[in-house]
Amino acid sequence: MENQTHAKKASAPSVSQINAEYVTQLSNRYWAPHAKNKLPFDPKVLEDVYEREILKSKFAIRKIMLLEFSQYLENYLWVNYNPEVSSNAYLMSICCIVNEKFRENVPAWEVFKKEPSHFPYFFKCVMEAVLAGEEAGLTLKEQTVLLVFLDHCFNSLEVDLIREQVQQLISLPMWMCILPSRLQHELKKVPKLQKFWNLIKKNFDKLEGKASEQAKMERTFLSALIKKFLGVLVSISPALVQHGAGRLPPGGELPPVQSHAEREGGSPLLPVTGHAEVLHRL
Repeated sequence: MENQTHAKKASAPSVSQINAEYVTQLSNRYWAPHAKNKLPFDPKVLEDVYEREILKSKFAIRKIMLLEFSQYLENYLWVNYNPEVSSNAYLMSICCIVNEKFRENVPAWEVFKKEPSHFPYFFKCVMEAVLAGEEAGLTLKEQTVLLVFLDHCFNSLEVDLIREQVQQLISLPMWMCILPSRLQHELKKVPKLQKFWNLIKKNFDKLEGKASEQAKMERTFLSALIKKFLGVLVSISPALVQHGAGRLPPGGELPPVQSHAEREGGSPLLPVTGHAEVLHRL
């Protein structure tokens, strides 16, 4: 415990170090609360900060800590956020600061609660980005940052603003991703659910255009994210896998997936299948 405390103190920058930082100089010109004659918002500044202070430093905690300390999120990022200026660098910058606030155990959602109008759009962009991954030009590290942010969201359901977004991803409609045979098995357990399910299908069929696309994205998001994660696991070269529990069999193929019931000798709820088919069915 003492060593951990010492490490935290050692990582905290001094006042002179803070004043000498590039971020502090920018802050004094663009977003510091005490700054006079602030310059107007410039998306290029945001892009430069992300490239120079976050990406180039490989997401160094010290750099992100300084950005959080300067109230970068409160006075520059979120106050100027809107769909027209949204970008990968913008999303990543916000998520990095929120994650840092959680690491420091300080309130993270207050700024969003004060100005909630653009949060649904922002949350949607994060969902799209984490699924797109490399196709959106994001590295594995950046995708990890987005996942950590989403994890904080799922653990902040006491915040109304966050719960409104998350509950769209984990409600009954997401069952559309379950195998039809398993879906019917579950619905038969509770007859009342069948009525709800029929109503959900009826309402979904009435949706058109963007509303239909958004509803489908919300209902399939977690399934798609699981498939993406399994795809990453399958893509790992056997040569890179360490010996032990995480070692892949010869040829780099994962073994067939079995249900708990089958392993115990009972009849499986799902057929025995290889990992490729599991990815297809999720």
